[in-house]
Amino acid sequence: MMQRLRLSLPVFFTLACLAGCSNATRVATTAVPASSTSLHGSLHGGQQPIVGATINIYAVGTTGDGSTASSVLASPLTTDSNGFFDLSNKVTCPSPTSLLYLVATGGNPGVAPPFSGAQISLITALGQCGNPSNIQFINVNEVTTVAAIFALSPYMSGLTAIGSGPADASTLADAFTLAWQYADITTGSSPGTGVSSDTVIPTAQINTLANLLSACVNSAGGTAGDTSFCGQLFTLLTPASTAPTDTAMALLNLAQNPGINTNALYTLSPPTAPFQPSLTARPADFSLSVTSPFGIQASASAMSFGPIFVGGTTPVQFLDFTPNQYAYFSNLNLSLVGPNASDFALSGPPDVSCISDNSLFEGYPCVLNVTFTPSAAGVRRAYLIARYSTEFLTNGLIVIPFVGTGTVSAPGPLTISPSTLNMSIYNDPQTVFVTNSNTIPVTITSITAGGSDYTQTNNCGSVLPANSTCGIFVSMHPDQFPANGELDIASSASSTPQTVGLAYQAGASFIPPDSIDVGAHTVGTEGVYTYYGPADRTGGSASLSISGPNASDFSFDAVNQQSTLDCRWGPFDACTFTVYFTPSATGLRTATIAVSGVGNIPISGTGQ
Repeated sequence: MMQRLRLSLPVFFTLACLAGCSNATRVATTAVPASSTSLHGSLHGGQQPIVGATINIYAVGTTGDGSTASSVLASPLTTDSNGFFDLSNKVTCPSPTSLLYLVATGGNPGVAPPFSGAQISLITALGQCGNPSNIQFINVNEVTTVAAIFALSPYMSGLTAIGSGPADASTLADAFTLAWQYADITTGSSPGTGVSSDTVIPTAQINTLANLLSACVNSAGGTAGDTSFCGQLFTLLTPASTAPTDTAMALLNLAQNPGINTNALYTLSPPTAPFQPSLTARPADFSLSVTSPFGIQASASAMSFGPIFVGGTTPVQFLDFTPNQYAYFSNLNLSLVGPNASDFALSGPPDVSCISDNSLFEGYPCVLNVTFTPSAAGVRRAYLIARYSTEFLTNGLIVIPFVGTGTVSAPGPLTISPSTLNMSIYNDPQTVFVTNSNTIPVTITSITAGGSDYTQTNNCGSVLPANSTCGIFVSMHPDQFPANGELDIASSASSTPQTVGLAYQAGASFIPPDSIDVGAHTVGTEGVYTYYGPADRTGGSASLSISGPNASDFSFDAVNQQSTLDCRWGPFDACTFTVYFTPSATGLRTATIAVSGVGNIPISGTGQ
């Protein structure tokens, strides 16, 4: 059965924090007003009444995040010459628990012709439809618009598309409560209702954003790219290719991308503005952060990923949650919502994962790993919802926007040079250069040197930026004469994996050890070390020489630092050499044996 409108704020003891909150807030229970069917309102641009604007009220969608809302007015209303409108007995509730919001578009705040008002769109979060309420007047303006859009942005894709699915309907209700805390819809000012004394609402930041909207609303309008105030605002709030054309959608872009053009937006803010107090210094970003000593702090206000081709996965980004000073013990539960939530994945490292261990203690963070795998090209969005409770809070809420970009196809192949390495010297790294000539970064999935005969190190990292080069350093150090192998480079580029041939080039006389330790000997006394190594019959003799910091402590015949490798062919092909060590001082003594055509052998001993 349909019911007439009786507004109420969702009632519970809650903490709510949205769009990049770095701290939480404790909120006291809000008293439930008594019922009334008389409801009026006014629409203002700054302090100016907006005449002839269209008023509509919508019930949120229920089929998914950002789903289509439904109008609950038989026909839209129009504001009168004073900006007033009368909703009394004109709203029909789909159900008592339906969440409603008001949208005002067009009209004129007193600007001289020519004027279309196309840039004007303002919004107010009304609350539940069917519970008792004695609210009799609604003041719709830029402050209520900032409050509603920043609070409802995880569930909003347009003015007529605010909604959730059944699984996250409760967090959408929390978002409506947060909007009421940001702004009082009866006065059109911040802070709102239901805010406890130990909570700080970011009123100055809300007013600064409202002042930006007001300067556009109270103007002749404009389009992105022109020099009008609206044109400048819409240009700065265009994160993708499509520019906004009205104030509400411009603000939604900012709520979804709170770090976009922060300095320019702050500079654009008009010097004389209707909503005070406003910011007196440029913020780090325009996320709205509600603070309290009883909450949890997130390490990021928003996260961005990509661009990466459809089906590719970005490198892991890390997000920490840390209880504040008086949040001695906290329980944390995480979920992803939004139109592209399935494109983002959450995981965590052992022991400190926010997923496997959701019990947090004061000062000790948990860690969340976040990756992005776009299922389609273009901008992809989701929101991380972090619900928690502490000793003093029963319903904590942190919401962090995620945005990623998917590209239509994989980037082109990497350029790899050389295509083959011919190796004959052990422990002597040779370099493979890897170049990304694409205009987007390439994710390096893995780099492996095939078999046990070859190893590699590299400076490529997990992402190779566009138009950049890195190096892979390949060494040969087998336990026996090596077979040919290959270097495999797997990435997000096309034609992956790409390979480099690794070829053993005969000529080395023997396989040297990785290092030699001749042990400890008394200073001034001589120790002897003899090495036998497998020989390659295709090789020949090799010269030996000693160099390095303590070369004079080592010799081949008790005198010389040069000698010739002795290789013998027979049933057991082997090469041998003898090293004499006479330490001249206590402590570690080091040098290097160079074997011509083979490589270098680090040698050490200890004087005592």
